[in-house]
Amino acid sequence: MEAGLSLLQMWRDADSRSGVFLLFGVNDRPRAEAWLRKEQGFGGPMQAHFLETA
Repeated sequence: MEAGLSLLQMWRDADSRSGVFLLFGVNDRPRAEAWLRKEQGFGGPMQAHFLETA
């Protein structure tokens, strides 16, 4: 919550068992973006995308 995010769902890649996909609800985008930049700075393989319902 401090990052402006709340976990909605988590999936694991059924084929490789190493990939994990997380779906977050964002209630404070600037804080969420700052948290993502910080986490990506640790060097882990992470991609983030902001989506909207259509």
